[in-house]
Amino acid sequence: MERTGGRAFAIDIADAVTGETTVATIASELGAPRILVNCAGVGTPMKILGKDGPFSLAAFEKVVRINLIGSFNMMRLFFLQVC
Repeated sequence: MERTGGRAFAIDIADAVTGETTVATIASELGAPRILVNCAGVGTPMKILGKDGPFSLAAFEKVVRINLIGSFNMMRLFFLQVC
């Protein structure tokens, strides 16, 4: 990143406030962001109903919050700055 002048920001994208704060910081310190590497993703390999009972709803909510909602939110915040 030294050669390109870029910076990396590792955040918990499941936390909407952190996403908003980070994108605002990027915009104020570096100008409108040009690249978003949205590589968040978690998964818990489990059957809906396994030998230990049903899949934990809390574990499923975490997967959806990170993989779907968090990723979408970062794209939304990113494009808000670009456009």
